[in-house]
Amino acid sequence: MKKTLAVLALLAFAAIAAAQAGTWTGVVTDTKCGEKDANADGAKCSTKCVKEHGEHWALWDPKAKQLYELVNAKDAEAMAGKAVTVKGTLAGKKIDVSSMSAAPAK
Repeated sequence: MKKTLAVLALLAFAAIAAAQAGTWTGVVTDTKCGEKDANADGAKCSTKCVKEHGEHWALWDPKAKQLYELVNAKDAEAMAGKAVTVKGTLAGKKIDVSSMSAAPAK
């Protein structure tokens, strides 16, 4: 029994360690079109893909050239096609969003 509990505790710790808190900057898009719709012109298409075609909101990070799915991103639709800063927890290629705000102007 002690071995089982120890293994379960180790697995739980590993899962928590795999999730990474941080901040990312990029453009709000959708999981289907990604980089292609990561601009003001693509905002309408991204919104349609999410609402009508079952896609998810995403963040295109041009520095990392990486697309992250946004989880719990209640402000994503209003920010579609815009540069944002997202704070949250990364697990794999998904960010569990704790906050999203307009990115500072360059």
